[in-house]
Amino acid sequence: MKKLTTHLFVALLLASGSFAFAAAIAKSYSGSYNGAACTVQVNWHNWSGLGAIDGQIKLANGTTIPFAGSNTRTGVIEFKANGSSFRLVRIDAGRKASWVGNKLSFTEGAAATPTPTPTPTPTPSPTPEELESKMVEQSYTGSWKGKGVTVHMRWAPGDTPEVLRRGRGTVTMEDGTQFSIEGWQPSADATEFSLTPDEADATYKTTKTTKEGTVAWESTSLTLTETK
Repeated sequence: MKKLTTHLFVALLLASGSFAFAAAIAKSYSGSYNGAACTVQVNWHNWSGLGAIDGQIKLANGTTIPFAGSNTRTGVIEFKANGSSFRLVRIDAGRKASWVGNKLSFTEGAAATPTPTPTPTPTPSPTPEELESKMVEQSYTGSWKGKGVTVHMRWAPGDTPEVLRRGRGTVTMEDGTQFSIEGWQPSADATEFSLTPDEADATYKTTKTTKEGTVAWESTSLTLTETK
């Protein structure tokens, strides 16, 4: 039994390709598909990083549309459904995420049954191309709880007056272990971060410092220095 357990553990490591966390997570969303209300189930095969996704779109009339694709890079997913290609860009509102595309958009928190709006009123919203053009890539070096880390994040403009920008990315430990990180900037001199290994409500409130032209974000347990 012990030998079998060992073999299974080794197989899992080989399947992952590294010591990075590759947890599969299923999430539910509500949104709009070609102007019709829908719910969306997404299976993220590597929630902590990039990887394959699949799932299904459910319309109010009972139609189910399967899809499959990938999280091609941070903040972007691409897949095919019903013979069409879709490309969605992530935006954040509080602790919820929305994925916005030309024909399909959805937000975390699906209703039990999609209820179409009889007379929807369209409101102007930025296109995926406009959203992506405003995103900024930033890398960091630093430490987390006394351990060296490198971080790569993708920042997008904030969605409320209280948040200047929001970001999502990947932390890489010195041993190669990876996990996700999210950040939001309430002011020019402060940024808050949350990391996957911590509890959902755990945040690191960092303060901006500048030394010899280099910007760093510092707290007692997390320090990230911007790299050029």
